[in-house]
Amino acid sequence: MVMNSTKARLLSGRIRAASPLLVLCLGATACSNQQVYNAIQESQRVDCQQYPDTRYEECMEQLDKPYADYEEERDALEGE
Repeated sequence: MVMNSTKARLLSGRIRAASPLLVLCLGATACSNQQVYNAIQESQRVDCQQYPDTRYEECMEQLDKPYADYEEERDALEGE
């Protein structure tokens, strides 16, 4: 699958922004999957603030997935 440059740039920024939070979380204690998920979501919310209004709304909508829904999808993919 080929990603367009905007999606690739957004993903790269999200990974960079989430890295310090993950290092802190994993270095301090053993974090649960939900804590890691929440740290990444928070980091991505901060990233969304750099966009103009319409793009900001789209960015934030992508972060509306509760952890329980994410976990179900992840478990389903692992079971394949």
